[in-house]
Amino acid sequence: PGAEQTMPARRDSGERPAVLLRSAALRSLLQGASDAIYVIDAYGMILMANPATHALVGAAPDELVGRTALVYVDTPDQARVEQEVRRVLAGEPRRFECRVLRTDGSRRLLSVAVSPAHDLGVVTGALCVARDVTEERAQAEALERAESRYTRLFEIAEDAIATVDESG
Repeated sequence: PGAEQTMPARRDSGERPAVLLRSAALRSLLQGASDAIYVIDAYGMILMANPATHALVGAAPDELVGRTALVYVDTPDQARVEQEVRRVLAGEPRRFECRVLRTDGSRRLLSVAVSPAHDLGVVTGALCVARDVTEERAQAEALERAESRYTRLFEIAEDAIATVDESG
């Protein structure tokens, strides 16, 4: 009994991230970030989300905090994303892509990087950074289709085809 009284009480695992997130400098960085940045606890519940996260999923701030991030993951990707998050919560940083279903019904493709958050050597949650890559991916696929059509046209052409630059 005496030893128990002299040892400091272990703080709740959610307390330390909350203290860090109250830092004015950190809060300012998060508010201005163009990428979606959010923090989840060991149960996958959102503890904090920056304005870019709200904009990305189309949800108000009070709609995100306290909910699981999986709510916004498109159904076909949910099991895979849940498995990735479990690996992060086991201590392994992960990168993956997934589709989210926005509150307006539209879908976006995200590139997500998730890193475990540690407190006294124990994983207590994760820091998640997501970037919308929907337009980039669509442009890359359109370019690939155009190149493929050009290549097929070039290969089946019976006439000679030559390319010339400005100098002749």
